[in-house]
Amino acid sequence: MKSKLSTIALAVGAAFSFGAAQAADTSTVTQRGSNNNTAVTQSGNAASNLGSVTVTEDGSANTTTVTQTGNVSYSTVRVTDNEGANNNSSSVAQNSNISATGVVQNWGSGNSAAIAQNSVDGVYGVIYQNGSVNSGSINQSAGRDQRATINQGEFGQRGTNNTAYATQTGDVQKSTIEQGPGTYNLVATNQSNAMNTATVSQEGTLNQAFVTQVGNGIENTAAVTQGGNSNYASLNQNGSDLIASLTQSGDNNLSNIGQSGINSDAAITQSGDFNTANVSQTGNGGLNDVSVLQSGTANLANITQSGQNFASTNIQSGSNNRLSVVQN
Repeated sequence: MKSKLSTIALAVGAAFSFGAAQAADTSTVTQRGSNNNTAVTQSGNAASNLGSVTVTEDGSANTTTVTQTGNVSYSTVRVTDNEGANNNSSSVAQNSNISATGVVQNWGSGNSAAIAQNSVDGVYGVIYQNGSVNSGSINQSAGRDQRATINQGEFGQRGTNNTAYATQTGDVQKSTIEQGPGTYNLVATNQSNAMNTATVSQEGTLNQAFVTQVGNGIENTAAVTQGGNSNYASLNQNGSDLIASLTQSGDNNLSNIGQSGINSDAAITQSGDFNTANVSQTGNGGLNDVSVLQSGTANLANITQSGQNFASTNIQSGSNNRLSVVQN
């Protein structure tokens, strides 16, 4: 009998331990109307603690703030503003979690979304916004294996005055931002350390793109594609084995690429009128290549390469084009 009771006790204890290991905090909030305010905070230090927050809003002038701290296993946040919900502001903060995912989806106008993730390994942030005067920002710091995606396209932000920021600190990072169709869009991504990947695509007029990468690892890649008029793009890389590609199509486009390190590859393609391309490479080894192709009128290209093992290929077609190449 004693042995039988011991067996039952062990079974109950194992079941309790399994339930504790799978402990989860779940919060679901639905708001309808206007001038609503939602604040959800989850914190836990237990082993394998899970946190999940889901907020759905219908209406206008809603404000949502979600904070998740110390969820050891996995934390997820999803904020959805349905179509017709205007002037919404969403904020997600995830700190000191093993892994975390933050998703904000805004359909409407005047929306603002921000996701901040700090001290999290294995983190993913996504912002979808549709309308005008939207602002999206993702900040990932003091972690690794981070990914940030801001979609401003066919099912993202469609309108004017849209702004997207993505800032990452760590390694093995990936940032993808899409804007358009639309006008007056601005994109800025900032990545630090090794093995960073940034991809920016814009379609419209008066778009601006900024990409800055600092890394000492391998296979850092940054690509910027802009379509429309009066676009400005600047790409700055520091490290080794970096690849930068910048493509602009339209009028009055300006491109700047700065690279420092070895095995760097920079390619600029501009098609249209009044385009300007500036490329500067500094390296002391490996293979550093620059390729610039411009088609149109009144294009200007300046290329400066300092170090050794450099190659430059330039093709210009049109009238009033000017090209200067310096290698030393």
